[in-house]
Amino acid sequence: MKTTPVIDVRTGLFLHRATRAEALARGLADSLASPLADPFTTEIVSVPTPGVERWLSQTLAARLGSAGRGDGVCAGIDFVTLDALVRRIVEETLGLDPETDPWRGDRLVWAILRVLDAHLDATWAAPVRGHLDPSVPTSRRYATAARVARLFRTYAAQRPELLRQWRAGRAVHPDGTPLDQHDRWQHELWSTLRAELPGPDPLERIDRTADLLSAGVTDSDLPERLSVFGPTRLDSSQLTVLEALAQQRCVHLWLPHPSPVLWERVREATAGAYAGARSADPSALVPRHRLNRRLARDARELQLVLGARASEQPVLPAPEREPAPSTLLARLQAAIEADIAVPERQAVDPTDDSIHFHACHGPDRQVEVLREVVLGLLSDHPDLEPRDVLVMCPDIDRFAPLVSA
Repeated sequence: MKTTPVIDVRTGLFLHRATRAEALARGLADSLASPLADPFTTEIVSVPTPGVERWLSQTLAARLGSAGRGDGVCAGIDFVTLDALVRRIVEETLGLDPETDPWRGDRLVWAILRVLDAHLDATWAAPVRGHLDPSVPTSRRYATAARVARLFRTYAAQRPELLRQWRAGRAVHPDGTPLDQHDRWQHELWSTLRAELPGPDPLERIDRTADLLSAGVTDSDLPERLSVFGPTRLDSSQLTVLEALAQQRCVHLWLPHPSPVLWERVREATAGAYAGARSADPSALVPRHRLNRRLARDARELQLVLGARASEQPVLPAPEREPAPSTLLARLQAAIEADIAVPERQAVDPTDDSIHFHACHGPDRQVEVLREVVLGLLSDHPDLEPRDVLVMCPDIDRFAPLVSA
């Protein structure tokens, strides 16, 4: 007998976590298998990078399709970055025109240049005067203004209380201490920009958008269900908009996390949430495995940011592993997942090829070896697909041209 999928009509912010991205993708596929009320509405799935979008769309295609047959169809889904999604929501909710918005893109950079040029002789502008003097090359002047614009956008996203203090006329640091004369120029510049540029500033528009979304007063055509896949961090503006959306819609967060054990230890150490200074974070020394301590800071801090804001769902099960891991890679994965300290040295089977180290004389040689390794894996394992291969770079700008070549 044919059954009709049940449509999820709940509202709220729902947190799903797993140690493996494949488990998160399966959970997302199961969620998307329940259609929206309007069959012509496009699903929205936020992804962190184009590479994740490619892998996720291919993975979903293997599980979705017509009548759930997994016939290789992944359609009706709009993959978008979280920054682009938040920007779209703000513009639709407040009726802002991206073509004329003075706070967006290069228009803010030129506005900063114009304001600084007009106040270059002011006392507060002394710290930046040498970078913007008319004798300085135009490219350097523009680069300086662009950096200031990035600073202000970062403050709006990650230090909203600082800008609220500045808006109230208090020239203070994030900790509330008064700005000295050398640092006061940012406060003065921000205040001047707010007075001269029309429309709400980046922080005001986030606050207004959140109020309207929470009250359901919006003309946005967003679907009743949204998903955010694989976030490693959420800044204040993103979290504010997602929380507001969750008042009227179902918002799913699909969070990769290395260790369920570490998650519970952090919860116990912080009583569920912590909003103080990073230097005093009581969970900083909770991880026992050295890789969890060094590389899982973003995941740990995201847990603290979410706190009790999201409704936690059962941990999604990862693919079954052998009871007693035998390879070096399997032992490492098991230790990370269990968050246990491992001895400094462990015996390794000489035939164990689960982890390879390749010593190369430069970036170009690294890429050449990478190519040979990947081709060898695809040749030796016929069931291996290109979507199963992940290449990570410490500096993508340096390696991308070599990979393309």
